[in-house]
Amino acid sequence: MLRAKFSALTKEDISKAMDNLVQPDVNLNNAAKVRSEIDLRIGASFTRFQTLSFSGIVDPMTKMVLSYGGC
Repeated sequence: MLRAKFSALTKEDISKAMDNLVQPDVNLNNAAKVRSEIDLRIGASFTRFQTLSFSGIVDPMTKMVLSYGGC
C-alpha cells in the first residue's frame, strides 16, 4: 500500500503527490496519533478548568460550558 503525501489542497500539490506515491511512515503516523491525543486531553482539561473558573461570573442556571480547542 502506498500513500500520497501532500501539504496543501491545491490541484497542483495533489497531482504531484499522486505521481510520487511513497511508503507510509510509521513514525509520522504515530506522531499524528500522539498530537491528536494531547490535543484531546488538553482541550478536555482546559474546558473543565475554564467552566469551573468562570462559574461564579456566568449565571449558573445557564449550565454554560466554556469550551477550549481548535475545533
